[in-house]
Amino acid sequence: MSNRKDNKKSVENIDPKRKRIFAVFLILFPLIVLTLLEIILRVAHYGDSFELFQQFEYYGKPYYRCNQDYGKKYFNVVQYTTPGNDIFAKEKPKNGFRIFVMGSSSTVGFPYSSAM
Repeated sequence: MSNRKDNKKSVENIDPKRKRIFAVFLILFPLIVLTLLEIILRVAHYGDSFELFQQFEYYGKPYYRCNQDYGKKYFNVVQYTTPGNDIFAKEKPKNGFRIFVMGSSSTVGFPYSSAM
């Protein structure tokens, strides 16, 4: 029983400055560890690429296409459909414009069928 009283007294006698330093360290340590882990994983290119468009070359010219793995960022593999494999030039023509429509059922016109 006396050990508990001694421990309680020793905790109460800690300098308030040291208590604050310990509290700040207790809060910041997990954040620092997670930040370092995130940096290491990004530098090592761990995991899938979730950029919306991927650059590639086609007959020596730069093109973009939709990332086929993009849906994995938001859905399970079973729940999503891959986007179309359409390609487009990296540099937009001067006399053209681009419209991007993302989605599956909404771009097809759900709930209205194409027979209408």
